[in-house]
Formats: sequence, structure tokens, C-alpha cells
Amino acid sequence: MRIAFLISGIVEIIGAFIFYVYPDVMHQNPTPYLMKLYGINALILGIINMLIYRHYQTSDLIRKVFLAMMFFHGAIAMMTYGFKDAGLNYPLGAVLTHLALFVLFFITYMRDLKPNN
Repeated sequence: MRIAFLISGIVEIIGAFIFYVYPDVMHQNPTPYLMKLYGINALILGIINMLIYRHYQTSDLIRKVFLAMMFFHGAIAMMTYGFKDAGLNYPLGAVLTHLALFVLFFITYMRDLKPNN
């Protein structure tokens, strides 16, 4: 689980930099304040992921945050798949990146399941 947080944090921080500094790379007609806002949100998610990676301890809270991040990446993958006509320059790249992160989180979660005693 810990490595999944690290990979997700790195991807989110890279995405934050791209959306904040170069929004025209991802969108054809970017709205500057919305792209900067999304970049800041992605940066915060990346920092949260990196902090959880650094201070990782097995607990119920970490498991719930892990599930939230897993479903976040799944939701972003589904949403960007539907953005074919929304002005996204690389929708397939966004879909595949977040889908890969969702699969990584899902496989990691399933491998880490323990029986209830």
C-alpha cells in the first residue's frame, strides 16, 4: 500500500505542475483560474499521498484514505473518458494514467486484505 501512495503522489505532483504552469498543454481553450485551481488541488492530493507514504502505519484510517484515493483515480479515469469533445488535448493519456493508478491501488488493496478475526 505504501508504494501506491508514493506513485500516486508523484503523478499528482507532476500533474499539478503541468496544470498550473502549462494549462494549454492539456486543454485547447484553458480557463486560467480553473486550471490553476485544479493544479493546486492536485498538488494538495500529491502532498497528502507523499505524507502518508512517509508516515505510513497500518491503521483503519490509512485503509479508508487508500480506498478514497483508489476511487478518486477510478472516477477521474471515467470522467476523462467522457471528455472526448470537451477540449482535452490528451484524453487518452489522462484515462490511461488514472486507470493504471486505479488498477495499482485495487491490486494492492486486494493483496493486502486480511481475514477478520
